Parts: sequence; C-alpha cells; structure tokens
Amino acid sequence: MGRAERLRRAGAGLTSGAAFRGALYGIAAFCAVLLLSGVAVLMAARHAVMADIQAGLAAQLAIVQEMAAANDPVAFEATVTDLARRFAAANMVVAVYQQGRVVAANAALPATPATWRLVDDVTTIRGETLERVLVLSGRAGGYTVVLGRDLAGVRRVSHAIAGVLAGVGAVMVATLIAIGWGLSARSERALGRIEAALDLVSRGEFGARAPVAAAPDQIDRVAAKINIHLDRLEVLMAEAANRAAAIAHDLRTPLARAMLSAERLLAATDGGAEETEAAALVEELDRLARIFDAILRIARIEGAQDARPAEPVDLGSILAEVADLYGAAAEAAGQRLSAEGQAVVAGDAVLLTQAAANLAANAVAHAGPGARIRLRAGAPGPEAGAVLVCEDDGRGVPAAQRGRVLDPFVRLDLAAEGTGLGLTFVRAVAERHGARLELADADPGLRVTMVFPARLTDL
Repeated sequence: MGRAERLRRAGAGLTSGAAFRGALYGIAAFCAVLLLSGVAVLMAARHAVMADIQAGLAAQLAIVQEMAAANDPVAFEATVTDLARRFAAANMVVAVYQQGRVVAANAALPATPATWRLVDDVTTIRGETLERVLVLSGRAGGYTVVLGRDLAGVRRVSHAIAGVLAGVGAVMVATLIAIGWGLSARSERALGRIEAALDLVSRGEFGARAPVAAAPDQIDRVAAKINIHLDRLEVLMAEAANRAAAIAHDLRTPLARAMLSAERLLAATDGGAEETEAAALVEELDRLARIFDAILRIARIEGAQDARPAEPVDLGSILAEVADLYGAAAEAAGQRLSAEGQAVVAGDAVLLTQAAANLAANAVAHAGPGARIRLRAGAPGPEAGAVLVCEDDGRGVPAAQRGRVLDPFVRLDLAAEGTGLGLTFVRAVAERHGARLELADADPGLRVTMVFPARLTDL
C-alpha cells in the first residue's frame, strides 16, 4: 500500500468518525442560523440607513419649501441654483422646475408629483451615472422640487456587514472543523489501538490488550470491557490448549500400541484374507494417526502455541522447493507442476512451507490426469501485499462447494486419498499470518490464493 493510499484511508477514517460528523452537523446548524441572522441584520441595517436618508431628504425639502415661501422668485432661484451645485459634490441630486422650465438641476430627474421613488441610472451634470437614487418630489410655492440621494452608501454598508458575517462564519466553520477533526483523530487513534490489540489476538497473541487511559472516556470504557472479555478468552484458550495436550497425551500411547499390535499381526500372517485384513487395519490406523496429528497441528496454529517470531520469508524459494518435492508425484499422475514468481513476507517459514505443500498435494490429488498445476508468488496491486497462488486447469470445485472444502473433514471426492484437513490447515496458516484465503474458478480448474496484508507485521 502506497503512502497516498494510507493517507486516503486515514482521512476516510477521520471523516467517518462520530465527532467529525457531529462537527459537520454543528456547522450546518451554525450556517443556517448565521444565514437567517445575517439576513435579519442586513434588512435591519438597510432599513435604518434608508430611514435616515428619508428623514434627511424630507428635512431638506422642508427647508427648500421655507425658502420658497420667504424669498422672492429671483432670490429663490439663485439660492436653489447654488444649492444644486453644492449638492452635486455630496452625491445628492436636485432639480427644480416651474411649469416645465428647469430652474436649477444637477442631474436629469423627471418632475413628478409629491412621492418617494427609486430611480436607476441617474446621470449627473458631471457626467457620472448613479446606479440607484432614492428620490423625493414635492411642491415649494409655484415650483416642483425633486431631491435625491445616491444609495451607494447603503450598498457599501450592506457589503461591509455581509463581509463581516462571512468572515465570522468562515472562522467559526474552520474552528468547528478543526475541533471535529481533532476529536475524530483522537477517537481514531484510540480505536486504532483497540483494533491493533484485537488483530494481535486474532493471530494468536491472546495476551494482547487494548490500552486504557488513566482518565477514561467512552472509548476507554469500551476498551476496558473488551479487555475483560479478552482475559476470559485467554483463560478459555489456555484451558482448551491444556485439554488438547491432555487428550494428545492420553491417546498417543493407545494409538501407538494399536499400531504396534496391528503391525505384529500383519507380520504374523501367512497371506490370504487375514493378511489383507491386517494390512487394511494398519493402513486405517496410520490414517487415523495422520488425522490426529493434523488436528493437533491445526489446534496449535490456531492457539498460537510454539509460535516463532516473524522473519522475512521468500515465497518464491518455498514454492520452488515444494515444486521439486511434488514434481515426481505430479508426473506419475500425468500432470505438470511448476513454480514461478518472487515475493517476501514476514512470517513463519515452516508453516508457510507446510501450507504450500498442502496446496500442491491437494492439487495433485484432485486436479486429475493431464492437469497443469502452477504455484506462483507475487503482488497483485497497491492495496494488498504479496500473494501465494496455487492454480490448476483440472476438475475444479463447484462454486457452491468452495466454502465447504475449507471446513474440517470435508472431502468432495470420497474415493481420493486424504484426511479432509489439507485446506483447513492452509486456512489456519493464512489466518495465523493475517492473510485472506480465496478460492476462485480458474476457468477451468481451481485457483487458491493466499493474500497477505500489505504491511509486514510481527506474528
């Protein structure tokens, strides 16, 4: 597995955590509240500014009306002309009309009855275009007065408030994401330690335990409960191992005596039916001894008894050795056996050699005459480690039966030799190494693949 893939998986683990999801829910709720409150603040601010502008325009119109009432027409027209000039510098517009005649104006404004209006794209005498203007029209003596205020300031206030709200929202969202990420990372590390402990237990290290912090949280309480169950599991496995050892001790002697007696009986016979029966008895006792030995070996593997430290194992060398060992048997059965590929894993060389030998023996026994049997070592891709493959183009195994052949004592071909424990042993070795055992159609034939984890681990 490459660094990018490991980072991708780590990130997926963090973002799938409950703490990170809670932070996302908090972010969604915060954004909704911020949006609603932001709209409310913007509307309130806009309303306040517009009210202030309206009050100012109304006050200015009242002043103009007083001026019209207090002055003669010549003085009034001179005053409003000067007023229009000064208003232009303050982004205010004014126009005074008398019976269609423009008395004074600093912008092109229509003469309308007394009313409030919003006028777009107003051109001033300085050549500027005001995007939107709030206009108030009214009568002042015999004149129509139009006053207006550019609303660019309102837009600037709205944009400033929106910018502040967006900045606050961005900071809060980033803070919530950081908090959620941190909490999720902490939970992910704690769960990773529990997962590592359970992984060790699954590979036979029954003394492994999940770490528990001095100030336990919810995950630590779960880890403590897991440790209690692991303590009980360790006791049960030890008791089972002791029982298996006791059974082995109790049965080895009578089985050896029975074998010795059968061999003596065979040696004492002079032929005929008695010799045939004695030979069959010896063969059956030998088969029973092999079954018994296979069961004990599987039990020792599953119980991690006599486990050896992991060391680099060259799968290519193992497969070449197995191909040499079973080449003569395959040739005698009219088959061809070959080995190829290179791969190195961390594991138990003895167990992996026995597993490869079992795969080869199983293929020789069941593939049938003319079959080509290929042992292969390699790596399938970036997301998995090395593979050990045994495939043939023989009879194969029906898809419905592939799961069953891994179970103890299952023999699809009762006429063939064997104990029904070969693939069971291979599965036990695969599990001991944290590998995945896959059975698939080789089209034709059977393909058995042992997929090792991508990282080298201690067994």
